[in-house]
Amino acid sequence: MWFACLGIDDAASQARIQTTLVLFSACIDDLEDDVTNDGTGPFCSDDIKIKFAKAHPETYAKLSSDFVFGFCSGTVHRLLFHWGYNVVDPERAESAKPFRDRLEARLDEETSLSDWDREVVTEFYYNLVREAFVSRNRKMKTLVGQGFGLNKEVYKNFTTPLATVLYEIHILCDYCTPERDSLGSLEYHVRKELLERGIARLFPGNKNMRALCDEIESIADGTAADVSPSAERLNRMPPEFQGLFVPSANSVEQQKALGILLLLREGLPPLMSSFFEEPLADVGITITSRSSSKTPSLKGWLADKFSRGQR
Repeated sequence: MWFACLGIDDAASQARIQTTLVLFSACIDDLEDDVTNDGTGPFCSDDIKIKFAKAHPETYAKLSSDFVFGFCSGTVHRLLFHWGYNVVDPERAESAKPFRDRLEARLDEETSLSDWDREVVTEFYYNLVREAFVSRNRKMKTLVGQGFGLNKEVYKNFTTPLATVLYEIHILCDYCTPERDSLGSLEYHVRKELLERGIARLFPGNKNMRALCDEIESIADGTAADVSPSAERLNRMPPEFQGLFVPSANSVEQQKALGILLLLREGLPPLMSSFFEEPLADVGITITSRSSSKTPSLKGWLADKFSRGQR
């Protein structure tokens, strides 16, 4: 999906950036395999259990034997690090609310814990994920700078915005799946991360950037009138998008995420090519701009599925 949204269509360019994107994705998703190269899986139950028991033996002794320490199974991993590239504090971030709610629900089942014990457990988790998130973000920034040729001084300020956009493309794809309970507010991800901290800072002052942001905002603000697209309409989507949509489990959020990804597929490649042609060429990446004559508009894909302009 990153290839599609960035306009990286030719095989040679894809091969050059593939490893960068795989490692970037691991910094968001990977909880079992370590991304800091110390050989551990810090968010699986056994690892957290051992660390907590050593740090807080008195509180640990009060926890029931079936208390779930980890976050590694299935889509539960989305409770961690799916908050937005620029979010480092799960205690307050709106997008980290599902993580806080899940942790609180687990503690509610522990009737032997005092209020002080609950604070001990909560702060232990917050500190654990804060430290890991800072480390992961640092690695993602390095990957983006090296992989997209942004290490020169003139481009360094664009590394974080590009990392933010890549991060949010990953999140939008997750919103297109049926299992979205572990994800935070889509509106927060779109407005604060993708638009304000991502696209607007990546292409500052550009009128095409502003037009793309307006289109994305119109989807974020709108409501889906029909969330059951026909098979014919799905077949008209680009191949990489067809597998994202699950008609039997669709929702308004899923529709909005899909629509925004389609807009990014149209709008990002020409901006990337215009702004970053030189650094991308230096690392052997070619961007394919999708002209409006070849790429149907969003209305063509979704056929008036969104009511625009609703505030």
